[in-house]
Formats: sequence, C-alpha cells, structure tokens
Amino acid sequence: MVLVLLGILITISLIGKRIVKYSLLLPLGLLIVIFLETIPFIDYSTHRLAVFFSILTLPVLINSHGLSSATLAGLFSSFSFLMNQNIGGIATLGTAILIFTRPWFAGRKHIRVDAGSLSLFLLGWFLPVILLLFYLSWKGAIGAFFYDTFLWPFSGYRGFNIYPYFSFEIGILRNDLELINRGAISPSVLGQIGLYTATGFLPLIIYPLCLVSSFIRREWTLWAVSLIGFCLFLSSWTRPDFFHIVHTLPPLILLSTFLLPSLWQGIKRKNRLSFLPFSLLSALLLLIILDGLMFFSTPQANPSHPVRTERGTVFTIIQEEASELEGLLTYLAANTKKEDPVFIYHWSPALYFLLGKDNPTSFDSYIPLYYSPEQLALLEAQLEKSRPPLIIKDSYIAGFFDQEGMRHSAFPFIDPAKITSVDTVDTYIQRNYRIAARTQRKYKVGVTTSPYIILMRKNP
Repeated sequence: MVLVLLGILITISLIGKRIVKYSLLLPLGLLIVIFLETIPFIDYSTHRLAVFFSILTLPVLINSHGLSSATLAGLFSSFSFLMNQNIGGIATLGTAILIFTRPWFAGRKHIRVDAGSLSLFLLGWFLPVILLLFYLSWKGAIGAFFYDTFLWPFSGYRGFNIYPYFSFEIGILRNDLELINRGAISPSVLGQIGLYTATGFLPLIIYPLCLVSSFIRREWTLWAVSLIGFCLFLSSWTRPDFFHIVHTLPPLILLSTFLLPSLWQGIKRKNRLSFLPFSLLSALLLLIILDGLMFFSTPQANPSHPVRTERGTVFTIIQEEASELEGLLTYLAANTKKEDPVFIYHWSPALYFLLGKDNPTSFDSYIPLYYSPEQLALLEAQLEKSRPPLIIKDSYIAGFFDQEGMRHSAFPFIDPAKITSVDTVDTYIQRNYRIAARTQRKYKVGVTTSPYIILMRKNP
C-alpha cells in the first residue's frame, strides 16, 4: 500500500508541476490524495494498483510525443487492465483517445490518425496480455479466464454489483444534514459532508468543464489529465460508491488545485461569478482535510487490541474481535492437527493466514452470486475430496438479513433470500457438517450475533 501510494504521489507531483501555478498548492493536493487513499482502507487494494498504472500513462504522454511514449502508454494501460478490467479497460480507451487526438494539440488543423503511434500503442498493450494468455493456456485455465473476466461479470456478478449511484452515501448525507438542522454540528459531521459531496459530485462538474475548455484551447496537459481522470471516474460504474470512487480521484485533485488560482484571479478582478465556485471548491477541499485529520483519532486508524499468533501479532479494532480470534485459535489448536486444512467461508480469507491453516479448495472467498453454477459444483467437489475436519462460517451473508445493519444499507436492492437460495455449497456443508461451537458478540441490548460458526464433519 505504501509503495503504490508513494508511486501515485510521485506521478501526481510530476504532472502537477506542469499545471499547478502556485507551488504551495501542490503539497496541499498531495495531502488531500494521501487522506483520500488512507481513509477508506488501511490495507492493500488491487484497485489502487490499476489506477496507478493508468496514471503512469500521463507523464509518459505529456512529456513526449514520440513513438516510444505510445508503446509505454500501451504497456501501462495493459498492466492496469490485468489488475482490474473495469478500471484498466476504460482507461485504455481514454489513452487510445489521447494517442488519436495528439496531432490536434500539436497544432494540426484537423485530427488525423497517427498510424505509427496507434500501432505501437496496441503492440505495447497486447504484449503482456499475450504472455498471460500463453501462461494460462499452458496451465489449462484459459477458458476459465475468459469466463470469469468477460462473461460472468455481465450476468450473475453484474446483478449483484450494480446499484444506484452513491445511494448509501446520499443516505448518510441526509442524516448529517438533519443533525446540522437540529444544531448538532460536529467536525466529524462537517468533514463527512465535505468528503462525500466532493468525491461524489465534484467529478461530474470539474471533469466535463476541463475536458471542453482544454480541447477548445488545445491545452494538451490539461486535456490528458481531464480525459484519463474522467475515464477512471467512469470505471466505477459497477460500484459507484465512495469506497470504489475514491481511489480514482488523484487527477481530480490536480484539476481542483489548478482551478483555484484561476477562480481567485477572477475574484481579484471583481468577477462575481468566480466567488461562489471558489468558495465551494475551497470549502470542500478543506473539509476533506478535516475529515482526514478526524480519521486519525478513530479506532479504525488506531487498532489497539492485540492477538498473538504464530504468524505474528495482529492488532484489532475492538476487544470483541480480539476475543473471537483468540477463541478460534484456541479451538482449532485443540481440535485439529497442525497439518489439517480448514475451509473458511463466505468472506474471511485472511483467517487462513492468521490461523496458519491451508485452504483445501482453489477459492479464497465465496459469495454465491459471485460464482457460476459450474464453479459452485467445482468448489463442492473439492470439499468432498479433501473432507476438511472443520469449517468456519462467518457472518457475511447474515449481515444482509439485518434491516438496520450497514451491509443491508449498502446493498438495499439485494434480496437475501436469493443469496441463500443459490448457496449450494452452504447446503452441502449443512448436510455433511454439524455445529460444534459459536462465537458470540452483543451489538445491541438483548441481541447477540455469531460472527463465526465452527462446523465439524459428521462422518470424518
């Protein structure tokens, strides 16, 4: 996470020197990028890596108009695509448009295709893909790759992932505004309003504005940043929420810091039209910084409950989580041999590492709607062949049934009954395993949940 974030910051700095007029604004923009990248996940995300490779195309194309830059841009776009097909695919389209429109920004009267640059861009893009296809063919996995990458996302997986734009965040904003209306103003509420407003709605204003103005004025650097940034923003079309959009916003921060001096100059010239957008943009950027500073005082940023394992010490956010992990460690140590595999589902693959147990299947996690019937049958067959003595079931699916829980709020369109109706692997496990133990956690008065259920095979 640190290395990728550092790479993004260096790349943004190189581009920012070309478009940000005042030197003090660039560190401000970098600080905002750090907060945006740190707030949602204190862990590693392949989305970050895909965005990083897409952004790497910018300094290459901005600083050079030669054939080698087109090849490098193709390579970086391809790496982005291999990390995440949504992000890399749409960013590849944007990079191809940049290659196509370069002659216009070089002073040509008409846009004319540069066949040499376009060919080398495609060569650079296809080279890593062809190497991967050779490898998958050698491993006998090429059919599964095409199915998982292109076919399944537009059928079952697509139905699970697509939901209304910023639906969960709009609900939070509505609640925060009600608090302010009642006079319950707090820094955390203000920071959250600024964060969600800026990340959710500023791109819809700034990107189109910069795209049109930079194209008309033939400002190549601004056009490149605007186009790739807009493509990255659009790449979250299957998951348009804060967690997935926030990684794509470094170009937007650059454009915001570029616009501030222009708006300020308008205010100095007594242009009344500049006052409102300058005030709004400045306020939103400052509120993002406020939210980032507030985050560092939260339990998520300061996990303080240690769990000591053979793999090292893990620090958890709350004491209950630490107790549950310690209970799992103790139970497995007493009821399994060290070499015994354990299957964990639906959405807790990190437990394999923490417990020091091997996964007897080829599936690191398992949500029924994410997989095809053929994959579910394969998972069931692998469980039948390996017959792990213990299976751990987490509470991921159960969270969809809690009408007041966060998971139901984030996925209000998901019918929990549909998830369970296609959960054939769970049906297999319930048929062949019995409940041996549960962990308990109170989260409301008089109400307990079981974050983990440990199941033991009926006929070992």
